[in-house]
Amino acid sequence: MAFPGRRTFDEIAGVIGADNAKKFCEHFGGGVLYVPTIAIVMVSNRDNIIRAEYDNGVKVKQLITKYRIGERQIRRILNAK
Repeated sequence: MAFPGRRTFDEIAGVIGADNAKKFCEHFGGGVLYVPTIAIVMVSNRDNIIRAEYDNGVKVKQLITKYRIGERQIRRILNAK
């Protein structure tokens, strides 16, 4: 029986391979797992890099230019530490 939003073992194995799918099931099986979209992962990584660069002396204006986002967004990222 298929449930909306759920993936079968074969679907998972098709993406990461059968051995890795077995390991995945052993580790996470039976629980509820949230898997973020790649966009969320990329933004989170970008934000971590922005914070690290700022902590290493890069100015806000330089970050605005480099990442093409506004000052308000940069400040929001920096304040989310």
